[in-house]
Amino acid sequence: MAQIKLSRGRRVLRGLLFASLLAAAPALSTAADAPAPNPVSDPAAINARFEGALSALGQGDARAAIVQLTQILARDPDLVRVRLELARALFLAGDLRQSKQQFLRALSARDLPAPVRATVLGFIRQIDDQRGYSSAFRLALTQPEGAGRNYKTDTLYFDPFGTGTALPFTLTRPDSPGIALEVEGDLRQLWSLGSFGDTARLSAYLRGHLRLLEARGDDYDEGRLDFAPGVQLSWPLSTLALEVRTSALSAAADLTQTRAGLGVTYQSRNTRGLSWSGDLAVSHLASRIDDRASGTLTEATATLQQSFRGNGYLAASLRGETLQAHAGSASYTRTALRLTRALDVRGGLSLRASAFAETTRQQDASPGFQRRRIDHDLGVEMTVQKNDLILFNRFTPFVTLGKTRHDSSIAAFSYAEYRLQLGVESLF
Repeated sequence: MAQIKLSRGRRVLRGLLFASLLAAAPALSTAADAPAPNPVSDPAAINARFEGALSALGQGDARAAIVQLTQILARDPDLVRVRLELARALFLAGDLRQSKQQFLRALSARDLPAPVRATVLGFIRQIDDQRGYSSAFRLALTQPEGAGRNYKTDTLYFDPFGTGTALPFTLTRPDSPGIALEVEGDLRQLWSLGSFGDTARLSAYLRGHLRLLEARGDDYDEGRLDFAPGVQLSWPLSTLALEVRTSALSAAADLTQTRAGLGVTYQSRNTRGLSWSGDLAVSHLASRIDDRASGTLTEATATLQQSFRGNGYLAASLRGETLQAHAGSASYTRTALRLTRALDVRGGLSLRASAFAETTRQQDASPGFQRRRIDHDLGVEMTVQKNDLILFNRFTPFVTLGKTRHDSSIAAFSYAEYRLQLGVESLF
């Protein structure tokens, strides 16, 4: 198995965390000290696996350690010492996103000693400043848009001649393919540019995001590519980033839309597992289908997240979006609220449940319609991930079930939608 060479900074951080853990050993549950989660658990075997993971980390084999530590947490997700070592192993393997998530969860553990808490915050700071390359990938079988919809009615009232009298028309809706392949990936490269004062650090970065949806035929194919260079300032408990954002969207194998603009993001956290962030972006949206739909797009998001007991979190996200297009009928305002509860449970399972509400208001009625369109969405979603089942030495499987009720002021656009998704995503 490939060995991972550790930079001097990583070796120092590794030593700091290990020293803090040893100093706080009486107050932390180790794999051997923790009570057996059930009668069939074997503390000696768990402790042996934990020692094996530490040995692998000591030899620079972070990926082997990740597998063993994940399997231990599958038995008992409340083992804070094990979760800290998993976060460290993910850090050393280069998965900064997952590492930060695990460290933030560990911060919410009860009775976490102050030396360990300070070291964890140091790791999170190092993640924010980390130079180098990181990636995340996701592959899933899913349903293309419309595949799981049951429409309220197929009768549409439309005034094609502008006489003021709407006539009933029956919509013929195409049959969408029942299944599609979705591929999603994120890449990021960061370079350190130096320090300012005693605590601020400046970095430059380049990030990209790709999403592809491939269904039978071309009509339901989708694609999106995001590319953003930027700079960020980081402090011990916060980060501020400014970036240039560009996007290209496609549908049915044709380029439909491009975007270019500026975005600013602020993230902060405290020492008890609470984090909050805000994002604001303003861009020019150019429609390749109808220039009247081109205009200025403004997007804003605020998120609050609190970790609990070291093995889960509760998050609330509020999002607003406004498009001021050349045509009033293409202009809209959208607001959305999402609540998410995530929890690691025994058996190596991670559960993530979400509930969301969204409202979209059209600025002016479309030609042929007597009133503007107002849509309301209510939905729930549940994802179950098997963390201790690692496929191809990198991926873990998941299943997502969801339901959305879409109510529109135009009855023919109202529907109930069911969603099923089966896939794998990268663990590191």
